[in-house]
Amino acid sequence: MSFSLIITTYNNPVSLERCLKSVAVQTVMPNEIVIGDDGSTEETKIIIDEWKLKIPVPIVHVWQEDKGFRASRIRNMSFAQAKYDYLIVVDGDVVMERHFLEDHLRIAKPGYFICGSRIRMKKLLTRRYMESHLSTVPLGWVPKDRFLNAVRCALLSRLVADIYGQHPLDKGRSCNMSFWKSDVAKVNGFNEDFVGWGLEDSDFIARMRRAGVKKRFLKFGGILYHLWHNERMLVDGEARTKWVRGVIDGKIPFYCTNGYNQYIK
Repeated sequence: MSFSLIITTYNNPVSLERCLKSVAVQTVMPNEIVIGDDGSTEETKIIIDEWKLKIPVPIVHVWQEDKGFRASRIRNMSFAQAKYDYLIVVDGDVVMERHFLEDHLRIAKPGYFICGSRIRMKKLLTRRYMESHLSTVPLGWVPKDRFLNAVRCALLSRLVADIYGQHPLDKGRSCNMSFWKSDVAKVNGFNEDFVGWGLEDSDFIARMRRAGVKKRFLKFGGILYHLWHNERMLVDGEARTKWVRGVIDGKIPFYCTNGYNQYIK
């Protein structure tokens, strides 16, 4: 199945390079990589240009001016630039286990979107990895309290995909998702009224489910290591939580007005 890998980034070229390094060793390669850049400086462009020569698939750099955290907008712009019908979405500060893309494709189905989990790496482990020349994180390095998220088993992954996916809480992270481009159009993508960090992915997931797109949860596969960084502060947390609850309860339409359609040519 042809697909685009979408990577979002902002002024973190060192982590982006490690992310791209983990792409290069995937068992299944994307047909293209679209890097959605939320206003990074020239350093990021230099890294991207270098990796265009190292990875045997096209890399498209989609950039917007730095006007604060506008992840929703850069994602929508990237979706519109993507050439293929299936999109796998990660953040630029993650490292993928080498079967990550293969695992997403294995459980992909029309009418469904996929959410995976992550292994949040502690500061010392992140430093150890960044000082190494490894393409991904060895299983033996994973702390015991995070070990279950690092276990890969294709059979278990298939068995639990729909059970976990029907959990009533619309949890999911945009650092590890995949979906069909046609389903993005159903809800008009990410809501660009969410400016500043937090819950734009929860809103997107809630609207997808309201639109009739079912959720599959990728467990025992799609293993993702999230490099340590200082935590951001949630913007307007109470108001955003209330908004997402309104979407879930059907009080707010699943099709947002300020979204993906403005970038479609």
